Amino acid sequence: MANKKLTDLLNEAAEEAEAARGHDEDAPLPPHVNVSRPNRARSKVLQVRLTPEEFDVLERMAERRDLPVSTIAREQLLRLIAEGRVDSPRDVELMRQQVMLLGDIVADLAGGLGLSEIATTRTTRRREVAVKMGDKYAELS
Repeated sequence: MANKKLTDLLNEAAEEAEAARGHDEDAPLPPHVNVSRPNRARSKVLQVRLTPEEFDVLERMAERRDLPVSTIAREQLLRLIAEGRVDSPRDVELMRQQVMLLGDIVADLAGGLGLSEIATTRTTRRREVAVKMGDKYAELS
């Protein structure tokens, strides 16, 4: 036994523990185990099409924060919802324009533009949206 490697001992102990535990899938859970379904209230699924480059950007963002890509996307959508209620078709159009701006920024980042180039491009796009949206421009800033 003294010559066994540590991994052999660990594997042996794990096998013994599994055998002792049994394989009854219908057995009740121990009292200290809490079953939770955190997203049960969110029953609607949204599918969004992204270019491979856009998805790669989201993936990198998720990796930096050690989160799934879907969590990053949901977080951003919920932030948009929380920032303003949708009261009219004009508000819906404003949100659409904001999403388009965000998509353009992601595409610019994926295309390798620097932050100063993106800021200039974004300002130009915001001005274009301002002309279309009139007094709602202030909400884009």
